[in-house]
Amino acid sequence: MSFRYILLCMALLLSSCGDVTEEERWIGPQEVAATKNVLVEDFTGQRCVNCPDATATIEELQRRITARYGTGHVVAVAIHGGSMAISDEYPMGLATAEGEAMHTALGIDAWPAGMVDRKGGVCRYAEWTARVVNRMAVIPAVAIACEASADRGKINVAISVTPLYTVNSSLERRLTVWLTESGITALQFMPDGSRNVSYVHNHVFRASFTEPEGQLLGTSPAIGGTETVDLSLPVKAAWNVAQMAVVAFVTDETGVEQVVEVPVKN
Repeated sequence: MSFRYILLCMALLLSSCGDVTEEERWIGPQEVAATKNVLVEDFTGQRCVNCPDATATIEELQRRITARYGTGHVVAVAIHGGSMAISDEYPMGLATAEGEAMHTALGIDAWPAGMVDRKGGVCRYAEWTARVVNRMAVIPAVAIACEASADRGKINVAISVTPLYTVNSSLERRLTVWLTESGITALQFMPDGSRNVSYVHNHVFRASFTEPEGQLLGTSPAIGGTETVDLSLPVKAAWNVAQMAVVAFVTDETGVEQVVEVPVKN
């Protein structure tokens, strides 16, 4: 029986019960423990009037899952780019050259859009919740440990990747490491057509420590064998390091094997 069928049945059952609390009405993978963190790539833009609704979907999803399973299971990154975005060459702009390149590579021409664990391709935000729930129940192939700190004008990260079980040796694993910033007050076009210059943008993609395709890891190392990677980036004047985090994830040809998010320590 598929997860979606189970979730649908539970939703129909609970929707008829008027005496349950809001928290009890939310449906998650109740029959399976949350074993994996899930990456949500939110392709967005400051001129996109529907993008705040997609952001609200992510925030609600994170709140519900955190309440039920604890923190860190839904890792979101807002990647600004495309015709609805404003370049960071302007004072209030959030679109980077790297973010623009990601939009172009994926052929994104309508917003909001996103990917969940890079499985099933680009989709609309109405699909994100179901996809996240399904992916949370997957047993991750690797464990990732990450530490990030700011020192002498640089952000330094130390990452270790440990396989949890033997995998197909033909699979090519890559490590991608991004820097994000939250609490950014900047312009956003709203669903009612207004312009909100006090809008707070969170988990905004700022830069990548690795090449766009990620850094190649060793192929199918032994179980328990750990591969370590050290990386650094110079701090830009416009960044608020106190609000920054590092997102590190490992992919193979089928999608994201695991993802973690850690704050940058000052």
